Amino acid sequence: MPAIEHYTRRHVRSGRWDDPEFHHVNVAITLIWAIAFTAISLGYVVGTSIGTPKAFTVFHWVVPIALGAIAAHRTRLAWEEFNDSDEFEPDPMSDLALDWDDRSGRPVSDA
Repeated sequence: MPAIEHYTRRHVRSGRWDDPEFHHVNVAITLIWAIAFTAISLGYVVGTSIGTPKAFTVFHWVVPIALGAIAAHRTRLAWEEFNDSDEFEPDPMSDLALDWDDRSGRPVSDA
């Protein structure tokens, strides 16, 4: 199972969890981030081996930030291509929602 699938299942109807397209987008997103983290690690090694202050700045700051931004952008493009506008979009705050009793300020139990 791709690493990202645990998180993307919350944003897709359960009927699509076995869809090959859903699995494909999860593999693609996992690969995008695996490549980005590998490139960041290689950049760190290169920057350390060169050993100059400019190389440190470029390979320890600029390259990782750029790769993270590129990976995030590619992730968004892959997800939006998969996730049609009529698909299930749950409220991300629904897990945090509590019913509050106005008088006591304590959460109301369902029991």
